[in-house]
Amino acid sequence: MTKCVGQGYDKAASMSSFVNGAAGEIKRSYQLVDYFHCVSHATNLSCSKIVSVPILRNAQEDVVQETIFHFSSSAKRTRLLKKHLMSDNCRAETLIGLCTTRFVEKHEAISRFWDSLSSIISALNEMEGWLDREASSNAHLVRSCIEKPDTLIGLVCLNLFSSLLKPLAESLQQKDGDLVRALELISSVKTTLEEMRAHAETEFHCLYTEVENMAKNIDVAMKVVQPRIASRSTYRTGVSNLDQESHYRMAAFIPAMDAILLDFSLRYSSHFAHAAKHSSLIPTVVHCKNWDELKEGYEKYKDLLSGTCTDLKMEFQIWKSHWSNVATEKPKTAISALNGCQEQIFPNIFALLTILATLPVSTCEAIRIFSKVDITCSALRSTTSEERLEALLFMQAYRNELPKPEDVINSFSIRKAQRLNLML
Repeated sequence: MTKCVGQGYDKAASMSSFVNGAAGEIKRSYQLVDYFHCVSHATNLSCSKIVSVPILRNAQEDVVQETIFHFSSSAKRTRLLKKHLMSDNCRAETLIGLCTTRFVEKHEAISRFWDSLSSIISALNEMEGWLDREASSNAHLVRSCIEKPDTLIGLVCLNLFSSLLKPLAESLQQKDGDLVRALELISSVKTTLEEMRAHAETEFHCLYTEVENMAKNIDVAMKVVQPRIASRSTYRTGVSNLDQESHYRMAAFIPAMDAILLDFSLRYSSHFAHAAKHSSLIPTVVHCKNWDELKEGYEKYKDLLSGTCTDLKMEFQIWKSHWSNVATEKPKTAISALNGCQEQIFPNIFALLTILATLPVSTCEAIRIFSKVDITCSALRSTTSEERLEALLFMQAYRNELPKPEDVINSFSIRKAQRLNLML
């Protein structure tokens, strides 16, 4: 524990609190062990800020979720939807639910719902003609909610942000990620959002054109219902006098982007501050860095280094010159830079890169193991020993590394203490 440099959990108070939480207890005993919020979990929380906008929240929770539940609650309705999806040559044969924890699946659910909207409307129209009064009335209510202009605008905005954030959510769940790579991806997404925010009129015009085309396909008139506002407001600019496209841009598109950008800035400030102490050692950027940018990292972790400040400074100069003369592709992440660093030549830089590469990034791998416990430790295995349970969990988590069945049989057959004669 004395050589640990980071601890990573979610944002639950019992874990992250510096007063009575686990992070505070460990930090008081080991000053170098900084707390890191799981980057994947933080990104999912930032993505959830989209629903702080009423139009997007109503579209996701009141329309998408209820529509999926309406079809999935009956096998007959599911077959009806599948028939219309197949007849329209949709890429999916069914809808998936909005998972509250796996945001990658939520992004996929929104994208699949928007692509299948025409088939959903045609299925609901057919369902309204059923003799079943409950199914018919519910289908009419669901279709009426979907065909509202606010819902269509909310759906197309949700689809855009889901497509933008889905690659980030998937990449942050990888097993071999490091802090530098994760923060680069987050910076790229943030830069993309900022560019979209700067050209909001052009970006939303494309979305609005897509909504108009969808409205024509499902035979819906795009007529905005202006909200009731006070004749004189001192807190915000009224949007009632704007045209239809500008109204939705001001009421839905821009607030959603601002909510995500603000949350990104608040959640990742500590991550960027910690990475900045050592990121100057990454070969792709070391040529434009100086010693002052690395000095803060030395002051914090000097007890873990074998050399003095002068030793590290000279190593940094040689390291910088070494990668400046390399013409091939240079490492971009902490792990790849660590693999290209010789410990005998650069012992202090090797130690700092090791710290940077081992800083906690995500708790997804640990969560995967915990989720498999519920599947493995069932009622039939209630008396399983701890050693056997751990073996079963590792077999589920690392299926690609399991030996082939014939190798297991061969290994079992050649045991010397075998009592039975196996005929293979």
